[in-house]
Amino acid sequence: MNRITLILIFFCAISFLSYGQNTNSFSLDYFLALYNQSNSYAQIESDSLVFVNNQRLFKIQTLPSLYMSATAPYLNNSISPVTQPDGSDSFINRFYANSNLSLTLSQLVPFTGGTVTVSSSMVRLDNFSPSRKASYNLNLFNVSYRQNLSGYNSYKWEKRQNTAEEQLRKYEFIRAKEKAFAEITSLFLNLYAAQEEYRILKESSFLAEYIYNKAKAFYDYGRLAEEELLDAEIDYRMSVLRMTMDDIDQARDRLIAFLNLQDDSTFFVEYDMEELVKMPFIIDESLLAERTALYSLELNRRVSSLSDEFALRRLKNADAPSVSIVIGSGLNSQSDQFEKLFGPYYSQMNVSLSLSVPILNWGKNKLQYKNKLESVKMADLKYNEKYNDIEKTCRYDMRYVHSVLKEYNEECNLIKLQERKIQTLKDKADFGKIDVSEISKVRTNLMRSELSNINRIKEIYSIIYKYREQALIDIRTGEIILFH
Repeated sequence: MNRITLILIFFCAISFLSYGQNTNSFSLDYFLALYNQSNSYAQIESDSLVFVNNQRLFKIQTLPSLYMSATAPYLNNSISPVTQPDGSDSFINRFYANSNLSLTLSQLVPFTGGTVTVSSSMVRLDNFSPSRKASYNLNLFNVSYRQNLSGYNSYKWEKRQNTAEEQLRKYEFIRAKEKAFAEITSLFLNLYAAQEEYRILKESSFLAEYIYNKAKAFYDYGRLAEEELLDAEIDYRMSVLRMTMDDIDQARDRLIAFLNLQDDSTFFVEYDMEELVKMPFIIDESLLAERTALYSLELNRRVSSLSDEFALRRLKNADAPSVSIVIGSGLNSQSDQFEKLFGPYYSQMNVSLSLSVPILNWGKNKLQYKNKLESVKMADLKYNEKYNDIEKTCRYDMRYVHSVLKEYNEECNLIKLQERKIQTLKDKADFGKIDVSEISKVRTNLMRSELSNINRIKEIYSIIYKYREQALIDIRTGEIILFH
């Protein structure tokens, strides 16, 4: 009967191992390479397209703009006052139509913030009453320049802020990608942990069955008490009761859903934990803190600081006099006949100087300026506080990683000892010395140790991707993650 039992256990083990070999098994790198199939990637692509379009929109404002406008005949039939030659006004019924066509070319001057405008227009006026007559007016061209003589060049401020935002957005794209990689890794390791737990439970079940069969054999020969046989049977049935693949299926489904994969319920994952623990993890803590502060705080601070500085400049100038000037000149002509419009031209010129002085606003702008100034000071204080926290956190995380790696290696040594003890207990069982409670205890501790090491690997990966996202650096090798 002992020989039959061993044969059954052997074939069960072979069946389980062959099942794992006949199914598809994939590595972590394989799933990371499928990142572009995820919804996260599609969202990043859309955000990137919006960002590129916004950059183009900003650059477009420095290019010349050409507009054409036309008005179809505007008919008006009404009684209106008309000034007579002697200076008096008389109400006369007027019926006329007005139509025009114009072209306008404008160009921003980035250096000064002013605008140059070149325009050309033609107007036709048709009088139907009190006398029928058509006349034309041609503005061959008019060049004008509009400039604010006080205040600031808003384009230069917007350009500085746009440059800072561009750097920030590039970082945010990488951050989103690394965040997706972190999620894929977490889902992968969840599946791997579920597989390993099932494997351990399966091996535990084989061991419990082996001990139970041994107990039955020795009980039949009268070498084992019934109580000990019952303990062995209870232990075996409890090990079978806990064994289920539900956790594997659930973890696999989540990975499939995130990567939008085809539903294949047969694939498994494979992972060599020793590959990670052999990494050097020798990143300099000060460099890590410096890069974390740069990409997690400084880039955002540059954008907000420029925005705050721009707002302070506007509020400060709001109480100051505003002066703007418009200077223009050109050529125009008028005639009662269209063909005569291109005869002699008359020069035209216009100069406009405007002054706006705030007199009474009850100190509103000053209060807004003071409030904004205080908010800037508070932001600076929070930045210094966060920077100090980053230094402490980086130092703690790196020490924690090394501590976890040390625990992992110690746990591996403990696993080997537990495996040796199980083998010793099995050898004793072959001679009728069966200690079910001890075997069950060692099996439970072994499973706990192996799962603890998987959880340690998950913790290390969470820290790895934390700094890949926040500092654009891989703490395993010191590899710098570059902008693409």
